[in-house]
Amino acid sequence: MDDIGTTFSKSIDGKRGNINDAEDMGCANTATPPCDSSAVGFIRTVDPNNNFDLTNNIEIDTTDIPVDWMRYETQITIDAGLVGQLLQFGFQAEASNDEPSGNFQDNVVFCPVN
Repeated sequence: MDDIGTTFSKSIDGKRGNINDAEDMGCANTATPPCDSSAVGFIRTVDPNNNFDLTNNIEIDTTDIPVDWMRYETQITIDAGLVGQLLQFGFQAEASNDEPSGNFQDNVVFCPVN
């Protein structure tokens, strides 16, 4: 209850890894290059009292980030409807056929901004 009205920020340093690298053997060996892997960073809330339904899914697409380190941020504001729910933050990559899907993340900070 103390966090109602508080905005939280998840910030990271990120840079491109081998995701969708046309010269990577995982891409070169697919039937229809280029690869179509995807990656996101996220903040999510789930309701454990309602079959763990997803109630928020705030994403930042990191599929095509540059090869140089940059700072990325997502935010969520806690409202009364989120009391008793679980908050998750992290990263997710999707790939198939052994395609490259790597990115780099560092200096992860999750904290209130107000």
